[in-house]
Amino acid sequence: MAFRHLLTSLNHVSVSPARLSLLTRVSNMHFLVIANDHTDAEALDRRLAARMKHLEGAKELHSKSTNSLHLGGAILDDQGKMVGSTLIYEAESIEKVKEIIANDPYTLNNVWDPNNIIIKQIKLADLKQ
Repeated sequence: MAFRHLLTSLNHVSVSPARLSLLTRVSNMHFLVIANDHTDAEALDRRLAARMKHLEGAKELHSKSTNSLHLGGAILDDQGKMVGSTLIYEAESIEKVKEIIANDPYTLNNVWDPNNIIIKQIKLADLKQ
């Protein structure tokens, strides 16, 4: 009964488009991905060969409203050599993130070491308020 009253009350509430967008995205979660590259001598060459396709896919995911990439970048070693990637995804599930990673050019071209990828759900702070 109280739930029905709440729903009736909400029918009369005005919600701004920005707030509505925030409310509709609450069900999605954020994930931090740390994907370390293979360590063999050809790993960097494979990374550089696949980099353009990887970045094209990242830009496409960044422009999506669901199952999207918030940001990403290369992990550098002490000499400044790229040795992995960090990514923050917004997705409906960890399974969806795993699917995205499985289809990434860095995975398909044997750049990332599948045994050395960490995926953790995170809670992003709202710094805009």
